[in-house]
Amino acid sequence: MVCVTKVHKGHDAVDEEEYKAELYKLLEIQRETEIKLSKLALSRVAPGKVDPYQFAVEVKEEQRKPNVKVTRQFTTDLTNIDTVISHSDDTVWIADRVNKTMKHSKLTKDNIQVISKVRTHVFDMSINTDNGVLLSVGGEWVKLLNEGPVRISNSNCNVAPLRTFGIHATKDWKVITGAVTHGSAFTGTGRRVVIVMDEKGNHEKIYEHDRDNKPLFTFPRRITGTSNGNICVIDKLDTSHRGRVVFLGPAGNILHIYTGHPDINSNDSPFRPSGILTTSSDNIIVADFHNHTLHILNCNGVTITYIRTDYLGIMEPFSLCLSINQDISI
Repeated sequence: MVCVTKVHKGHDAVDEEEYKAELYKLLEIQRETEIKLSKLALSRVAPGKVDPYQFAVEVKEEQRKPNVKVTRQFTTDLTNIDTVISHSDDTVWIADRVNKTMKHSKLTKDNIQVISKVRTHVFDMSINTDNGVLLSVGGEWVKLLNEGPVRISNSNCNVAPLRTFGIHATKDWKVITGAVTHGSAFTGTGRRVVIVMDEKGNHEKIYEHDRDNKPLFTFPRRITGTSNGNICVIDKLDTSHRGRVVFLGPAGNILHIYTGHPDINSNDSPFRPSGILTTSSDNIIVADFHNHTLHILNCNGVTITYIRTDYLGIMEPFSLCLSINQDISI
């Protein structure tokens, strides 16, 4: 597991003629959109002021790609790191689903100190407003992990007769979970939904079909949300882990479906999203583990840029979490 952080933007050197042509093009885009493109990199587009779809593809990657660096690196004895969440300052929960193990660990300057350990099968985790750990274990109940001593119990959230998979807790006490009919993954049968519940477990919204009454999801595996109420779902499409990210507005309308970046993804290198998080500026970062890439999108699903993690020595990034100081753990 590694921690990375942003540093200043860089600009590639170009000759004078290329520079003038590029500058003229950027000025034209600036006049058309009436915003400063220099603020695009990892910043939030103000809703209602400009249509981001009209300009995002026009901006050259080198004008907005952030540089990142690995600040710390840790070795764990877990075989697989399927899910990581930041629990409090410099402590994390790490889940190994294959070996049914979770560890609460403190990240020190140069090593990991295990605080507690629990045996359980975890598909996804999230931290609620009370700093409690919510678990999706593939059953009807969302589980709650209690500490001191460590024990797992049912939360108030139940999706029976479905089974939970992706889970996300919001700052306003909502729990959002992806759920499917038992045994129906990738079969094209059964229900595949995203459910929004309040703290008492009441089902406030269920997202299942689009306006043409077609299923919105195949297998809603991971979920995050934005401050304006958008819901972002990693939707797995088949057993090869091909997938997409579905962006839903608060009313359940599809804002965008992201299927990868043309520089990275193709038929031979399909988009295989595995982890997802929301930054403090409401951008979305998606781990594309097979292609060693982090895709950075705005809150509506429009591409901002991407980062090749293999250039940082990070292969197959799978799970992501954001610390209190805004560092990303992979």
